[in-house]
Amino acid sequence: MMKPYLLLLTAFLLSSCVSHKTEVKRYSLKHEIVGFQPEDVIGQPFQLAMADGYLILADGATEKAFHLFDMDGERYVGDFGIYGQGPGELLSAQSLVNVNGKLFFFDTGKNKVFEILLSGDASNIDFAERGSGFAQSHSYVIPVKSGLFATCGIYEEGWVKLFDAQENEVSSSEDCPQYEADGSLSNLIRSFAYQGLLAYDGGDRLVMATCQANQLYVYKLEDGNLKCTSSLIESYPKYRDDSSNLQKDTNREAYGISLDKTNKMGYIGLYAASNGFYALYSGSSVKEQVDAGRGIMEGSELVFYDYDLNELASYRLDVPLKTFTIDPRTNTVYGFSDLPEATLVKFKLP
Repeated sequence: MMKPYLLLLTAFLLSSCVSHKTEVKRYSLKHEIVGFQPEDVIGQPFQLAMADGYLILADGATEKAFHLFDMDGERYVGDFGIYGQGPGELLSAQSLVNVNGKLFFFDTGKNKVFEILLSGDASNIDFAERGSGFAQSHSYVIPVKSGLFATCGIYEEGWVKLFDAQENEVSSSEDCPQYEADGSLSNLIRSFAYQGLLAYDGGDRLVMATCQANQLYVYKLEDGNLKCTSSLIESYPKYRDDSSNLQKDTNREAYGISLDKTNKMGYIGLYAASNGFYALYSGSSVKEQVDAGRGIMEGSELVFYDYDLNELASYRLDVPLKTFTIDPRTNTVYGFSDLPEATLVKFKLP
């Protein structure tokens, strides 16, 4: 007969091997329309960020690059930043982010990172260059600690990278995922299908999410290096290589892919907090979105993960969002939805 203390030891070891998976909390949230909206129609909302009570929208389809809302004062302040070729004008504002209370964006046309400088009452807005020479095909460029910049884009090698301010590569992650359907396609071609979003927690964690599949990756920044600490791969993008047709049509070297209409879209936006991150997920196919009369880059499921990629909470939104951010002071989600025009809405998190 097994002695009592051995029985206790066995029971302890067995219990320590049991997985204690956290139960996912599920909520349904109803939107409220923010009562102060700009008089002119917003063109194409594609990124939102908040700082010091001000909500900033990057607009991709009007002459003005940004719209500014004073959420504490409940007023629309105005638009700023002009797209054009002249001095002080912008070409394409991307990667709008809040990093430790400061607002940054990446101009893909000028290959420069700028900080948005707001005065106390936002009566004066200016841009300050914080990094230049980003001539590679970056889709995201975010300032991170130690004067480095985290990027993702269309690369011959790697997927997520770290650069210094002069675009000297400091560290690179693995190549884009490859599975049997990719065959022998190069990383350059695969990277068109695996384009994604980045979010930075302001410390040492970076999140990458794919737009055209359900994949999430968490990286830790250690001594100037990228280390993937967790990943979640639930689907792969369905696409075909269109490079041959593009080269035939343009008579020059060209690369590109076409998505299958049945491909399920992935993540529309990310927001990183200290204890985890929020990801806006689509899960609808290109065909489903088009048949519903909506753009393919919209999502109505907001999911909260910890940095080990455990899903902790899921919020079903009653209207799909094109972009979102969160005000941590009030626990409020802000986003834009077509109702039918682009409208600023909010959701209160429980």
